[in-house]
Amino acid sequence: MNSTLLLKSVFFLFISTLFIPISSFAQEQTQSDTINFLVVEEKPIFKGCERYEDSDERYDCFIESMTNHLIKKFKYPKKAKIQGIQGRVFVSFIINEKGKVKNIEVAKSAHPLLDKEAVRIIKKLKKFTPAKQKGEPIAISFTIPINFRLQ
Repeated sequence: MNSTLLLKSVFFLFISTLFIPISSFAQEQTQSDTINFLVVEEKPIFKGCERYEDSDERYDCFIESMTNHLIKKFKYPKKAKIQGIQGRVFVSFIINEKGKVKNIEVAKSAHPLLDKEAVRIIKKLKKFTPAKQKGEPIAISFTIPINFRLQ
């Protein structure tokens, strides 16, 4: 097995076991403030997951599609690899009411080289079908861990 395939396999194992929206709350604007919802009626839908009728199946598809995106776009930073830098970067972002990924930021840093790559991967996400609350599109926030481990 070549080293790139091995690295991606190891990366997948870490991502597949750790990708959970740590912060998954919707934001609804009112006249006075922002209200956070712990439960969203309809979660955002990753392109291609619309084919599932059941919301649990759509969410499973969302997780699988997100994981596949992370694996496909992942490139271990060359300098970090040479220096043996590893760690877990927590990246926060919002899928807004139009389905676009916005406000990408590092919630917890591992190292600037790893942080930069984690943000780059999230920036590559395509447009989603937005989450809905009471039938209206809303913004929803996610924080996900991206693990960088060397073999």
